[in-house]
Amino acid sequence: YFFSAHFFAKFKMQLIELEHVYRQKDQGFIDILNAIRNNSVTDRHLEQLNKRVEPDYVAPKDDFSIYLVPTNAAAEKLNAQKLDELAGDKMRFEGKLTGSFTEGQMPTQFDLELKPHAQIMMVNNDLGGRWVNGTLGKVLNFSTNSDGQPYVRVELESGASVNIVPYQWKMYQFQLEGNVVTTKTVGTFVQLPMKLAWAITIHKSQGKTFNKAVI
Repeated sequence: YFFSAHFFAKFKMQLIELEHVYRQKDQGFIDILNAIRNNSVTDRHLEQLNKRVEPDYVAPKDDFSIYLVPTNAAAEKLNAQKLDELAGDKMRFEGKLTGSFTEGQMPTQFDLELKPHAQIMMVNNDLGGRWVNGTLGKVLNFSTNSDGQPYVRVELESGASVNIVPYQWKMYQFQLEGNVVTTKTVGTFVQLPMKLAWAITIHKSQGKTFNKAVI
């Protein structure tokens, strides 16, 4: 483990416990989450959670609900099913890979299939602050700009409509030159910064905030 390093034997560390919860406002829910984290769940906590169990629940259309599922296969199956239920033909967007960027490191599909009204999730942070990684939206239509670059018109859950163009992710290699750490681009991936998002794995949902989730 990292803390097995000899450095930690002589390092005087100040311990700080984080106490304020920023993502939740409901104190009752916060108490349940803390009980789970501390392994002190009571029957009362479980009773509150079980009130939310509806085995046959189906999320309403167009309300930006997202299903949290345990596996990639389950998420892909539900997303494919929801996409097939929409009218119209699929629009296919092909990504571009270079260098050391591998498929397992891609934040979205290499071949991305979309339709109007498809629920999507943004997978990058917009420099203009219009969306962040995890923002949900609905596809409105497809078009190309004046230089022939394709774009997707998306209505974000905030209500704003934006044009989404392909985005480039870079894979960096770090190396030490003298006493300075330098970086070198060793691979790139270009694709629309979005993916289908009626469902997402619990693992990939970590760090994101959703207003309506079906677990």
